[in-house]
Parts: sequence; structure tokens; C-alpha cells
Amino acid sequence: MEEKVTYYASMPFHVPKVKCEIVTERKKHVGFINDYQNKMVLVKVASKPEPISIPIDHIKEINLIGF
Repeated sequence: MEEKVTYYASMPFHVPKVKCEIVTERKKHVGFINDYQNKMVLVKVASKPEPISIPIDHIKEINLIGF
């Protein structure tokens, strides 16, 4: 899981971000993975103006949705 998150967070700026469905124990989040630091994943979701933080160990699955 950590390899996937690191890959999506560190994509070059000229490559479009990929929309993902991040599945946790409690909820599904749909958005773009912006950053990964200190075991926390920053995800930009459409419903909130600021990115949300999700602990990496809470993530069960990451599915690609598209651009």
C-alpha cells in the first residue's frame, strides 16, 4: 500500500493526477492523492476545500477511477 501511495503522490507535475477511490475501514473517499508524509496520506476531495489526512494503516484498498 505504501508503494502505491508514494507513487501517486510523487508523480511529475506534467502528468495529470489520477482520481482514486481510497477505501478505509469506515468510509470510501474519492479524490486525488496529493502528498504522503509521516505515515499520513493527504487526499484532495471535491466536497472539502482543504485536503484530508488519512493514516496509511487505515487504508485497505486504492482503486483508480480515472483523470
